Amino acid sequence: MRLGTRPESLSEPCLAELLFLQEHADGSVTHQRHPIDFRPFTPSDLEGRLVEAGFAVVGSSYREDAQRYAIAATRDPGS
Repeated sequence: MRLGTRPESLSEPCLAELLFLQEHADGSVTHQRHPIDFRPFTPSDLEGRLVEAGFAVVGSSYREDAQRYAIAATRDPGS
């Protein structure tokens, strides 16, 4: 996710861009960009929502002192 805007207040919406990479069986990789407006959330909120949506979180680079982080998730076959 790349943040496009960062509001002064946590009650104001943000603009961000999500980039999804998909690796296909033939080894090719495609991507899809999705700009979204959202209200700020914590990394644990995001991980919880991914699980609710049927994904299994397999990695996170979140550090409190970093400006950016990545969360890796796969489809949860049990969902």
